Amino acid sequence: MGASSTPVGGAGADGDRAGADGGRAWADGDPTWGDGDSAAARPDALRPPTQPDVLRSPAQPDALRPTVCRPDAARRSAAPLDPAIRDRLAGEKHVWLCTVRPDGSPHVTPVWFVFLRDSWWIGADGGSVKVRNVRRYARVSLALEDGRFPVVAEGEAVVRPGASAFPADVTEAFAAKYAWDVTAPHRPGEQRVLLEVPVRRWLLAGTAQ
Repeated sequence: MGASSTPVGGAGADGDRAGADGGRAWADGDPTWGDGDSAAARPDALRPPTQPDVLRSPAQPDALRPTVCRPDAARRSAAPLDPAIRDRLAGEKHVWLCTVRPDGSPHVTPVWFVFLRDSWWIGADGGSVKVRNVRRYARVSLALEDGRFPVVAEGEAVVRPGASAFPADVTEAFAAKYAWDVTAPHRPGEQRVLLEVPVRRWLLAGTAQ
């Protein structure tokens, strides 16, 4: 990763900007792979059919209804993590974040993160797909990249809007890990938000905890 304080740019509006920096443009908390796939940006053949917002349908079971998540409600007690897992969370650069689209389909994107106080912290622009998804339905899952030794977490994301909502230790941790200012908007005119995901459940080596 580079040492500049803002994400690098390149070709394209949402950027297939991986280029020589090894993918910084999608790893900065606003990955281009997922956040550039709005219906307006896709050919007609690839757009999903118009349908009701299934997550808001009263006919849906509770598991598929929108979740309004407050920070206090997201807190839970989790089993202590093995030191080796904490080392991976401190050192690994990317995590796959899975959110739920309005039609119920998954949206998976790689993001930068820090793990502090038993929560995942992810910076994003407020208009990004993942933020719009979690505002509607807060449940998410996260998985580190190495599938040989799986580390997967489930939780409910809390959206903290505005740079003033970024705890100092979180911004400092991002700066130390990526030499990057997590409060800086990725797109001009966007409001920066912070996603906090307290862990509800860990899936370690295929075993639920």
